[in-house]
Amino acid sequence: MRKFVAGVAVLTSAVAACAPAPADVASPQVSAALELHSAGSHAEAGRAAADPDYPGLARLCDDPSPLLDLARVTSRAYSIPDAIAPAQVFDNLYFVGNSFSSAWVVETDASLILIDTLMHEAEVKRDIEGGLVSLGLNPADIRYVVISHGHGDHTGGAAYLGAKYNPKFVMSKTDWEISQDSERGLQLPGWNDVPQPDLLVDGNTELTLGSTVLHLYVTPGHTPGTLSSIIPVSDGAADYEAVLWGGTGFNFGPLTGQYRDYANSAEAMRQRVLDEGIDIFLSNHVARDQTDKRIEALRERTRGGPHPFVTTPARVSKAFEVFRECALTQLAKLN
Repeated sequence: MRKFVAGVAVLTSAVAACAPAPADVASPQVSAALELHSAGSHAEAGRAAADPDYPGLARLCDDPSPLLDLARVTSRAYSIPDAIAPAQVFDNLYFVGNSFSSAWVVETDASLILIDTLMHEAEVKRDIEGGLVSLGLNPADIRYVVISHGHGDHTGGAAYLGAKYNPKFVMSKTDWEISQDSERGLQLPGWNDVPQPDLLVDGNTELTLGSTVLHLYVTPGHTPGTLSSIIPVSDGAADYEAVLWGGTGFNFGPLTGQYRDYANSAEAMRQRVLDEGIDIFLSNHVARDQTDKRIEALRERTRGGPHPFVTTPARVSKAFEVFRECALTQLAKLN
């Protein structure tokens, strides 16, 4: 079903863009009340789940990140992160981010889907545009831009991309509405405007371009409307699915409901990973999933050797155990 609000398409249930609408996508049911124990026991469980694959996630069980505020954001606003050489990670998936934020490009038989836009125009020019060109792709072929959530380090390059290439922007309805409400505090003055979306996601949805289908899931937590993606990828004759978690840190302050949402979202995705056999975990921040180290290992990969981004569903599910347990750690501290 497609609805329209103020001239913007709203995708509800499962709607395929550029293809007939498929059947609804089922979402695992998770109890609204995960059992809460002591902060120490949850932190211990979270750190155990992080070992050895996810050292960048284990820090979530420590004190949460400082609350986002204008002073903190503008203090880093013009510090462009170090470059990371762009990389073809799978036959149809490319990394074009930098040492702070990731941007991922899905190549389809029709055109390109970009996930996140980094923080500044300068980063877009160097990392996204320059990266795509160096990889033999054309930035003008970007058809869709998926915004994982409404923070400026993921939306900041959107205005430039929109003006130059006119792609369609996809974002959750919840984060878009919050970004337009100054009293709710998601969008900070002076920290990159969220783009006007062409497609608003309200519920779990499919985004189809050519023969490629991305599954988009609203995973509240990092923001109330964070979008996470499941992406089909290939490596020669081998096909896989990758889950790109849309928002990692706890920088939203002492909001018990948001920590609860985060834990529930993580548990729902953990179940989905195991049910669907998802064997690749990706983040939109390099330090969280060690993208840089895995790209380096990929460049040293021998012909026929194991792919450094591919693990197993059981190992991928551990990332979501970390998210769940570390969110419950912070929740327990507040109770």
